[in-house]
Amino acid sequence: MPVLPRFESITRPKAPHSRLTGQKTAARKLLAARSQPLLYRVSEFTLQPHPLPTPASPSKSYQLNKKSLTETDIRTKFITPAIVGADGMKWNVMTQVREEVFFTKGRVIVRGKTVRRGEAKKADYLLDYKPKLPLAVVEAKDNNQSVGAGMPQALEYAEILDLPFAYSSNGDAFLEHDRTGASGVVEREIPLDQFPSPEELWQRYCAAKGIKPEQISVIAQDYYDDGLGKAPRYYQLIAINRTVGAIARGENRILLVMATGTGKTYTAFQIIWRLWKSGAKSASCSSSIGTSLPIRRRRMTSSPSAPP
Repeated sequence: MPVLPRFESITRPKAPHSRLTGQKTAARKLLAARSQPLLYRVSEFTLQPHPLPTPASPSKSYQLNKKSLTETDIRTKFITPAIVGADGMKWNVMTQVREEVFFTKGRVIVRGKTVRRGEAKKADYLLDYKPKLPLAVVEAKDNNQSVGAGMPQALEYAEILDLPFAYSSNGDAFLEHDRTGASGVVEREIPLDQFPSPEELWQRYCAAKGIKPEQISVIAQDYYDDGLGKAPRYYQLIAINRTVGAIARGENRILLVMATGTGKTYTAFQIIWRLWKSGAKSASCSSSIGTSLPIRRRRMTSSPSAPP
């Protein structure tokens, strides 16, 4: 340990006792004490470590009051860890779990000369088997509500997004709704630590749709990515996945109807790309799929009865 100097005070020897008494004696002593300089002598001492105080450990009987937590706290502390898994080996939070996903911008409301948008739809969780292959939606509520309080909202979003599974949770458990109906049990409550893995949901989905193992490579083929961050809209995603799935199951005559301005060219391109890359169709056969859309559009616009 380092050795540091220590200063000790040395008192002067007392002056001989004065015979003066009274106030004069007291005044002289006071003046003498103030006028005397202080003398110090340097000695040595060893610096000893001083232990830091340790924080008091929480009581073993302490329990978190879920009722006082917000919905965000419930999601962070209970729902997300249950989805990811205790060892982090279930759903990949970086590639398979998306939180607070806005999938619509809100209905356009026109009143007179004013135009505004309605409330956008936002899902608490969207779970993807692979990017752009969603399987489930999860709606969270605070612990003052029941486990299934978010199920009506989850079912609405699952229907819009064409998802086979919907979940609701308040941090105590999960309520599952199987929209495929293949398992025979439509709704069931499952503990937090038994939330299904991506492979389990994927196998249940494939069994419900009758997807054979040799067809999975086509259905799970990656989308084309131009590196600019462009992503299909939710209805384009549904159209692409349904069409590719139907062709993978052997259906050769498919009618895809989309309104004007909804991105038919982009949708057709992604269908062609995935079928070509998966080897399900040749390049020439895949290209013929997309030609019918612009040809039909030209015929409609060139018709005499078509509006200008």
